[in-house]
Amino acid sequence: MPRGARAVLAVKSTVPPGTTHHLSVMMRGLRPDLHLPVVANPEFLREGRAVQDFLSPPRIVLGADDEEAARTLAELYRPLDAPVVHCRPISAELAKYACNAFLAARVSFVNEIAELAEALGADIGEVTAVMGLDPRIGPAYLEAGLGWGGSCLPKDLRALIALARGLGVPSPVLEGIAQTNARQVARTVARLASVAGPLEGKRVALWGLAFKPGCDDTRDSPALALGRALQEAGAEVTAYDPVASCTEFAVHRDPYRAVEAADAAVVATGWPELRSLDWARVRSLMKRPLVLDARNALDGEAVRAAGLVYMALGRPLVGEPAPVEG
Repeated sequence: MPRGARAVLAVKSTVPPGTTHHLSVMMRGLRPDLHLPVVANPEFLREGRAVQDFLSPPRIVLGADDEEAARTLAELYRPLDAPVVHCRPISAELAKYACNAFLAARVSFVNEIAELAEALGADIGEVTAVMGLDPRIGPAYLEAGLGWGGSCLPKDLRALIALARGLGVPSPVLEGIAQTNARQVARTVARLASVAGPLEGKRVALWGLAFKPGCDDTRDSPALALGRALQEAGAEVTAYDPVASCTEFAVHRDPYRAVEAADAAVVATGWPELRSLDWARVRSLMKRPLVLDARNALDGEAVRAAGLVYMALGRPLVGEPAPVEG
């Protein structure tokens, strides 16, 4: 940049608290003649909804020590008509981690309640319906299932836990969030085996590979982790996903192909198109009529009406299991 030029460096990435300050010090050391304020401006975009989230953000966060730089960015964002939160850079950086950790906490919390629901014979869907109507809680991120994954929540939670440890700050809640999430795959395998019997030699159809619907991202995907765990239990895994791929299982773009001669089908990603499957056709293709909904994404009564056994995490078994062979 030429001498006398004015600019603002906005840090959009999720970075460890203190990064904005270190960048400011570094820039002053490299170019003491250049006035280049650094602002922590974290993005909160959801994968698969980035454009919508950018154009209609719930808030804009500007962590700045330089008031003029903050005003410059606030003016830049003015057409978006979103609330602007002004704060210290380190607060903005910590807030991004805190937001993702809290979302992960909601999912892990509801999954613990789902385990209780299974033990008691309650229905987690009914429980979360009550919870979600409380305005202090709300319905978002109360979906019980296989757990959270992707490229953001896992790494951000790990980073926050490491930050706390490095500072000598106890973080049992944060660590518990991760531990509960890590249990969900093994819990799902055990739930399937409780009805299907030993999985050795059984064929299991895995509906979904992406970590969530609406994207093809399999990074830290609970669906992939489940597929691997099923293989380790001796099952033959075939998979369906409309967009995601992997090299570990045979992957089909047709959900019906994936269930041919299957002893069980498992919903591992909540793709909306699975709700409209022809369940009578699914029943006719399977060796054994068993569906485990690990995302609570299906209409269990519709599945059962076609003659399949429907089971879901945190819900009572619907239908009578067929006798276990072998």
